[in-house]
Amino acid sequence: RGKAQKGAMTPFQALTTALASTVGVGNIAGVTGALILGGPGAIFWMWVSGLFGMCTKFCEVTLAIEYREKNEKDEWIGGPMYYIKNGLGRRWKYLAFAFALFGAIAALGIGNLTQINSIAEQVVNVANAFSSNPLSNNNEFIVRLITGIIISVLAAFVLIGGVSKIGA
Repeated sequence: RGKAQKGAMTPFQALTTALASTVGVGNIAGVTGALILGGPGAIFWMWVSGLFGMCTKFCEVTLAIEYREKNEKDEWIGGPMYYIKNGLGRRWKYLAFAFALFGAIAALGIGNLTQINSIAEQVVNVANAFSSNPLSNNNEFIVRLITGIIISVLAAFVLIGGVSKIGA
């Protein structure tokens, strides 16, 4: 409770950061797409998949806490890579490495690029809405590029601050 140690997060900050990384574009754009394509019946299946998703997330968090370990700086580290390595044993260490590698690759394409594209698409739409003539392909590319650079700089300000800044 209260304040975290220097360079650390409070449990509440860790919870909200984990939820922020879980709830993203898929929960916003995905729901819209499901309703457009599937109609109101899609809501029922979103509830069903949400129920299974919550069960899966609970198991992931439980395993992550059970099989976490301390690093050289005496900080807790964990996650799927650690519960694969520590829970299944050293024989499965290659699977933990593969998970970490593919997770890092997927995080770029699934999360970040999709979110930046959604933001840039809306900036282009707003620019076209307030303009008497729509942007050309070249100008649209420039607007998207500038949007990506601005978002990158804003994200860098947060990430450079370290884990305590992310939690805050």
